[in-house]
Amino acid sequence: MSTTERTEHRGTAPVLGASAGRDVLGRRRRTSAISTGKRITPQPADLIWFGKLLEHGPLPSSYLLAFTRHLRQSDKRATERLTDLFN
Repeated sequence: MSTTERTEHRGTAPVLGASAGRDVLGRRRRTSAISTGKRITPQPADLIWFGKLLEHGPLPSSYLLAFTRHLRQSDKRATERLTDLFN
């Protein structure tokens, strides 16, 4: 079995009637972004996150939040901001 075949059959059912970016039940796939249509302007903390991602590769959101904790007032809003940037 090739690497491609193994990654395609990782416990998910085949997508038959799903739209792009969603599974059969209409849920958003966690591995692909779906635009929400929000217009995002990068803020100073966002630029720090981008730099850390460039330097270290994929990081958990808890690590990214720790890098900019001194710039943000609310962890919840920072988490929401990460979601907005991903989508």
